[in-house]
Amino acid sequence: MLKLVAVGLALILLGFALLVAGVLSTAAKGVPATGGAVGCVLIFFVPICFGGGSQEAVSIGMAVAAVLIMAAAALQWLLLRRGTS
Repeated sequence: MLKLVAVGLALILLGFALLVAGVLSTAAKGVPATGGAVGCVLIFFVPICFGGGSQEAVSIGMAVAAVLIMAAAALQWLLLRRGTS
């Protein structure tokens, strides 16, 4: 369980590092940054998604969120299947 917490924290820190690197790289080029943000909350099997910004960024974010939700469901199914065998 402690390994999963460490992996989760490492992924969060990696995400922040990528965000900072992206902001710094666009600031160094002098190009105005545009983008969007998407968030999804999964309650049982019902995803509640929201977003803002450019339409393309929101569409891509929703697609990524859908893939992550399916991956989480598949992982849950595999873990439950492994526990009952």
